Amino acid sequence: MDRADIVIVGAGHGGAQCAIALRQNGFAGTIMVVGREPEYPYERPPLSKDYFAREKAFERLLIRPAAFWAEKHVNFLLGTEVTAVDPAGKQLTLSDGRSLGYGKLIWAAGGDPRRLTCAGADLAGVHAVRTRADCDA
Repeated sequence: MDRADIVIVGAGHGGAQCAIALRQNGFAGTIMVVGREPEYPYERPPLSKDYFAREKAFERLLIRPAAFWAEKHVNFLLGTEVTAVDPAGKQLTLSDGRSLGYGKLIWAAGGDPRRLTCAGADLAGVHAVRTRADCDA
């Protein structure tokens, strides 16, 4: 898909809830969610607690399973970042060089954790926790 009626940038909780709300309120157009992580949207607080402590499998943190998104006709470009936005042309440039057109754009990309800047911040074993990959590291 090179164009979607609505593109949601950010496959976190906010982006997922936007897509869910659109469908719940009768939006029938095409929806594309672009996310830089390779996973479908998942809950962040349990990630740094239950998953990190190995008390809950990652699949239990998913906001909805993959089958839900397919059933609701919500498409995903996972493992992909938006590198440029052309609001006049309604086009996004993606990290793999492709372009993606949109009718409406929802920017739901969260933030990145603040990294330590003090001495020792670059030592082995010092991590920020935002993603599944951070926890796995």
